[in-house]
Amino acid sequence: MSPDQIRGILLELSKLAAMSPPGDSVSRILERIASDLRYAGEDEERQRSVIREILTLYQGGMGSFQDYVLQDSSGVRPEHQRFDDLRRRLFVAAVEKLR
Repeated sequence: MSPDQIRGILLELSKLAAMSPPGDSVSRILERIASDLRYAGEDEERQRSVIREILTLYQGGMGSFQDYVLQDSSGVRPEHQRFDDLRRRLFVAAVEKLR
């Protein structure tokens, strides 16, 4: 997957995260990482550094990016399935990019 495709996933995740409190902070982190990837340009080492940062989102226990759920006062939002699919695709793309 190209860096632009990974950026697209990050930006879509960001938009979805902003729909759910406290999604603003998650959304800003994802936007910043997408911006960092854009600024890395064609520099492979800078790209790899940003990709490693993406993978750190998945580390940790409860409360990590892996556990984030799109929800509101009525429960889990219907958009969560798309968010979860994108989150998985991002992880797979990041791992493959570092190989």
